Amino acid sequence: ADTSSTSTRPMAMKTPRLILHIGAPKCGSSALQTALSVQPDHGESALDLPLRYLGCRTGRGGMRLLGGRVLQQRRRRAVHGYLSWPKVSDPVAAAWVSQGLKQALRRGKRGGFVPILGGESWLAQPDWFAAELKALGHPPVQAVVYLRPTVDWVNAAWWQWGIWSAPHLDAWLAQSA
Repeated sequence: ADTSSTSTRPMAMKTPRLILHIGAPKCGSSALQTALSVQPDHGESALDLPLRYLGCRTGRGGMRLLGGRVLQQRRRRAVHGYLSWPKVSDPVAAAWVSQGLKQALRRGKRGGFVPILGGESWLAQPDWFAAELKALGHPPVQAVVYLRPTVDWVNAAWWQWGIWSAPHLDAWLAQSA
């Protein structure tokens, strides 16, 4: 590559072969994964390729990638209403995610789409992802992180779980005092 250019524009990134939603605690990961599980397929994008959210189903039989209608059907039966990916801090789950990354890359290349994968706790695991992507030959990847400002006077968990147990914020604060 010619590095002598004096252009101040950043180098154009190759079209990603994978988009990773790197979730952070209490920052809307569940909402994003719900939306992606409801509508996993997105037509032509700015990347000139369709995008497809792939969920992960794990259990005694191992790990299985789910996309399209199958993912939509499974998300309707899921406790939280969406499918996501396991934490990589657990060795068994990390092996599943590693296997899933490989399968998603193959499936996306074969199907002509860019897979989207996402995990709510992945933000805390940059070294794990760096090692995995290196082992896969450094495929072009886009990482997406959504962060929201903290709200000092309200526990963010209330917005996800507390709202089901109290009719409004004042009632929740009164029962928590």
